Amino acid sequence: MWKNKPNNKKITEENAITSHGYIMIAVLLLLSLAMIIVTQIYRNGRIQTQFDKIFIQREKAKLLALNGLALAYSQLYVSQQFETNAAEKKASDDQKKDTPDPIITFLENVLPYLNQSRTIKLKKEFDNIEGTIDVCISCEEGKIPINLIYNFENKKFINAETEQFIKTLFSNLKQFVSDKDLFNLFEKFLKERQYKVNDPTELLTIQEFQEAFRGNIFYEPTHITMKKKKSIYLMDIFTVWSNKAYINPWFISNSLAALLQFKQSHELPINDRKKVISEILKTFKKSTNLKETWNTSLKKVYGKDFQSLPKGLTQILREIIPPRFFSIVSSGTFGDTTQKLYAIIEKHESKNEIATLFSVKRLYWI
Repeated sequence: MWKNKPNNKKITEENAITSHGYIMIAVLLLLSLAMIIVTQIYRNGRIQTQFDKIFIQREKAKLLALNGLALAYSQLYVSQQFETNAAEKKASDDQKKDTPDPIITFLENVLPYLNQSRTIKLKKEFDNIEGTIDVCISCEEGKIPINLIYNFENKKFINAETEQFIKTLFSNLKQFVSDKDLFNLFEKFLKERQYKVNDPTELLTIQEFQEAFRGNIFYEPTHITMKKKKSIYLMDIFTVWSNKAYINPWFISNSLAALLQFKQSHELPINDRKKVISEILKTFKKSTNLKETWNTSLKKVYGKDFQSLPKGLTQILREIIPPRFFSIVSSGTFGDTTQKLYAIIEKHESKNEIATLFSVKRLYWI
């Protein structure tokens, strides 16, 4: 029989076509894979670029916020400079009369802006950076020294007047915290402790305090051109940074002023406040008579006379100038990013100009 011979040419052509098909599919797959890789690289690069931009903005905003501390130092440093010069200067009586009083200088530089935010805008052409710094100075000695009003060994307040004042304060606090009376919880917290409070935020271990001060822990200063309803902040009521069991009447915090039903600093326009302070300081003199000081000076600042002050408050008010501990709220804005810090600083007394005049005792990024 005749056998059909295989058509090798036809088979070869079919194999070639099949091979070309595989190659085309492989090329298309490789092209697709390459496109995926390129797209992913582009996507990752774009994300990284955006992240780098945000990261750089954040770091620059942090540096601006830290520079806010330096601005606060410069405002508080003036009195130190005058104090040193006044102490070292041995001149005639006429020359001494011309020497600025360090206490008055200090009060002039701090009181008009106390508890208020000041904005400094930076320009590229002048400051080599475009950004904004907001700085607010408050005084720790104008708050309740939580460790000094309570005797942790005897498990009771240092005296009946102080206990009465704290009760009044917590009674006034009720209107800000949904009518809750937190005094008993506060007293229980202190009684159960075996050591002093390290930070006012430890009060937030109490559930009711956590609910009452949610979102209102660190002081939020009101800009000097703004007005809003009174607000209170935990760290603006209590402090652990004071070496005296007293409240300095010249430097009462905004939150404590709200609880005592005093005028807050932002309720008076800055220029009007400057005029009031300037007028007060014309006749200023250190006095051991708190009633006299209050009715001649502080009444104009807080809007209340001495007779209407809460019971017990007058027992823990002491006029100590200049104070030693301050709190600084500083925020820096660069581009679309803002970073904010809250710092506790200590002012040191030193005649040596090389010495460090300020030290940061605690710093929080908020």
